Amino acid sequence: TALVWASPAEQCEDTVVPKLKNNVHAVIGIALPFIGVHDTSACENILNAEDLTPAPCPLEANKEYIYSNAFFVHEWYPEVSLTVEWSLVNGDDIVICFKIPAVIYKKNETKKKLVASAKGLGTASSYYGSYDFESLQDRVVVEPCGKKKCKLPKGQNITVTLKFKTNAVMKTLTNDVSAIIIAGVPLPFLGVHDTSACANIINAEDRTPAPCPLEAGKEYIYSNAVFVEDWYPETDLRVRWGLNDGHTKVICFEIPSAIVKKKPKKTA
Repeated sequence: TALVWASPAEQCEDTVVPKLKNNVHAVIGIALPFIGVHDTSACENILNAEDLTPAPCPLEANKEYIYSNAFFVHEWYPEVSLTVEWSLVNGDDIVICFKIPAVIYKKNETKKKLVASAKGLGTASSYYGSYDFESLQDRVVVEPCGKKKCKLPKGQNITVTLKFKTNAVMKTLTNDVSAIIIAGVPLPFLGVHDTSACANIINAEDRTPAPCPLEAGKEYIYSNAVFVEDWYPETDLRVRWGLNDGHTKVICFEIPSAIVKKKPKKTA
């Protein structure tokens, strides 16, 4: 589903467009540019709508065109629900812009995903929600994660996927993500804590986007990522991850973890 949020007719009805650039981001709490397509020329991707012939820039005023493009989803991208924001810009002017609710998922769906083992989530606990200790381990996936604890390299994403069932209508959901390091004091993870979780939820049955409000008695899958900044200290910690419906905690669990040095780049 594409949601148009800028009208080209309002901005360039009588204007020749000398050049066009792609402006493509993945919004996962923050806007991250898609490598290989963001900030590149869009002129090579334009056709005349009437006869489907190439239409290189400059583009004429009051004429219909077709734009088509693709970007590569890298294997190292986190598996997460997101919003793709795609726009075509002429300098500082937005010609057209739209949003696409999307999900990045594993290339081979038949291959079992590598998940945190039961031992790795041995101290995970559900403080709120309708899941006991055993069922929570089957519902939470954390990547990367080792057998004893989740090692979180600097400069890399932590990806958390959670399957949950609602017991009431939820008008909104908010991320509550903190690091517990010293004396049990929670330190919020920048970029994801206290942001809306609604864009990170899909229907468990058919994997389609499930924007808020969420229905009662239905299963959903939540997926999100946190970036481990280079300036974070190397230390043991507990990642406390929760979802809130306003002031009410829907579910909350902790993951024993350790922030470690950035993985060295492989040399040829």
